[in-house]
Amino acid sequence: MDVLGEEPEEWRDIPHDHTIIVEADEGLEGIEQDWEVFVGDWVNKTEDTLEKTSLPCVLCLADPTIAQAAKEKLWSTLYLLNQHMKGSVHTRFAQLKRAIRVDVPR
Repeated sequence: MDVLGEEPEEWRDIPHDHTIIVEADEGLEGIEQDWEVFVGDWVNKTEDTLEKTSLPCVLCLADPTIAQAAKEKLWSTLYLLNQHMKGSVHTRFAQLKRAIRVDVPR
């Protein structure tokens, strides 16, 4: 196969109206059942079944422009903490806006 993603040379002689049927590889028996169990478990997860963390956001703790209430907040799950940390609260723009509000009171 070449770098451009074309078909392998072995396939070029096969007519385009033919269908290639690929058999399951050895060692993959039961993988469909395992997949169904995994997806079923994942779908049934709720906020209540996630592990509780009670972790503070270290980015909030280190940011001098964040309010004290935000620094004291404990996040109940790692998922929520990660979502918060990836959100817009910790962008440089948001930090600059908070810094301006602190330096220039209304």
